[in-house]
Amino acid sequence: MTPRRAAISASLLFVVTGLLWYATTLARLPSGFTARYFAGANQSNRPTVATVDPSVTSDIVRRNWPLPDQGLTAIWDGYLVLGRGGVRRFSVVSDGSSYLYIDDRLAINNAGPHGPRQVTLAMPLDRGVHKLRVEYAASDHPLGVDLLWAPSAFGSLTPLTGRSVAPANPSPSELTRRVWIGPLLMIVLMIIVVIVGTALDMTPTILILTPVLMPIVREAGIDPVYFGVLFIINNAIGLITPPVGVVLNVVCGVAKVSMDEIMRGVWPFMIAQLVVLALLTLFPSLVMVPAKWLGG
Repeated sequence: MTPRRAAISASLLFVVTGLLWYATTLARLPSGFTARYFAGANQSNRPTVATVDPSVTSDIVRRNWPLPDQGLTAIWDGYLVLGRGGVRRFSVVSDGSSYLYIDDRLAINNAGPHGPRQVTLAMPLDRGVHKLRVEYAASDHPLGVDLLWAPSAFGSLTPLTGRSVAPANPSPSELTRRVWIGPLLMIVLMIIVVIVGTALDMTPTILILTPVLMPIVREAGIDPVYFGVLFIINNAIGLITPPVGVVLNVVCGVAKVSMDEIMRGVWPFMIAQLVVLALLTLFPSLVMVPAKWLGG
């Protein structure tokens, strides 16, 4: 087996092992919102439907509600686990009255009656657990409600789902796992991309790994902008990393020098780039704060 094939095989094995470890870890963590659906406006009776919804979306409301011609009142309770503090954006879109409570305080008031309307709020949240409650009421033919969020002040709004939300207040051990799963995942992913980058060029690495890793990143509640910046920096490091090292081969051909000579001059720069990548991985604010300034 050639060194290149050996490097590719080892990279793929590491990718599979890392993803299997992460998948089995996620499988043991319950996620979603505790949901209760009531017929009409009376919440004192037993709920018509009681379940755990992965997110609060109109599609899920229409799928769960068996009486589409009748009004309903629905309540979702969940616990948002944040690995770091910062400004988060929340948005509620509904065709009827809807409310978002964060830590038992009214955060968004989208009272009706009205047609589909969106109300957005940005607020700072500390690291740890935050109780969420969404209330929704529609008199007839309910279209549903959507709870969206952005894990940063300027990120795009997407449905609040994934392992960031627990249906019950997490225990201390579960909280530790939920808080650290994001940073540990980023470390594992950066190691995977570094190894893959030694065997593949930048373009195929992006085309192959992006559709595989992005769903996992979103599921873990990692900001896609943060992951994207580190992913591209990591791929740039791969351009000067043997055995492929496209830039190294170009320099060897232009300068008429051997790969050994090139590597002696490249090592200090490669080490410096790896140190920068490690700092950005361990301290996300180094990426997110400048991105916030540039994003306005």
